[in-house]
Amino acid sequence: MQNRYTRPKNRLASSRYLVGVAAAAIVALGVAAVGVSQLIYDDTIENATKLIQSGDKDGATTMLRRLAASGDADAETYLGGILLGSAGGDPAEARKLFRSAAGRGQVFAQLNAGLMAEKGEGGPADDVEAVQWYRAAAEKGLPAAQVMLGMRYFDGRGVARNHATAEEWLRKAAERGHPDGQTMIGVILVNGTSGHVDKTQAAMWFMLAAEQNHPDAKANADRLKADLSAEQWRVAEDWAKGIKAAYK
Repeated sequence: MQNRYTRPKNRLASSRYLVGVAAAAIVALGVAAVGVSQLIYDDTIENATKLIQSGDKDGATTMLRRLAASGDADAETYLGGILLGSAGGDPAEARKLFRSAAGRGQVFAQLNAGLMAEKGEGGPADDVEAVQWYRAAAEKGLPAAQVMLGMRYFDGRGVARNHATAEEWLRKAAERGHPDGQTMIGVILVNGTSGHVDKTQAAMWFMLAAEQNHPDAKANADRLKADLSAEQWRVAEDWAKGIKAAYK
């Protein structure tokens, strides 16, 4: 029988670029200028953010370029995000900046460098490089990277397929509240991919992800509820409350 339970596919929230402290400022590129209350002289991430919020994207970019040239990994990551998110941006330069910052240990740059390698943006696609950067960020505890690395092991892309290792990384992300990780752990448990079936625990993970409006998780939870007893469903709900209380 065809598997009724759907995994996150081609719409992973984890596959979006993240720029850490710069994220809010990147979003602000699309809003009206709010003004700057004082003159800005020093080259800092904070001042670049103020320039972005005031509508002075060119001034912010110039400042970030100076910071990036000095080896500031956060500035490289921020600038890479601007270049990716702007009309007429430069994906090749963004990828170069993310790689540089990733090599300096900037965790969001590591995730972004992996995404660009996976998608083939700003240069050729490279599955092995993608795994390299996902692993670096996952080992630092970034849930989005843990999901991407787990999916690589699940599918055997850029690394040998290993469902047990996939489950380890996906579970790390799930336990920190990532809805894609939670949905995938549910799929693994309900299908017995890692060697055992636990529908009650699967229901718990689907519930948690559905509460974050994950479409696959909600559909899976609705299907699974029909297969469980009322007592099993109640247990899953109790477990879900416990997991939420332990989110780190």
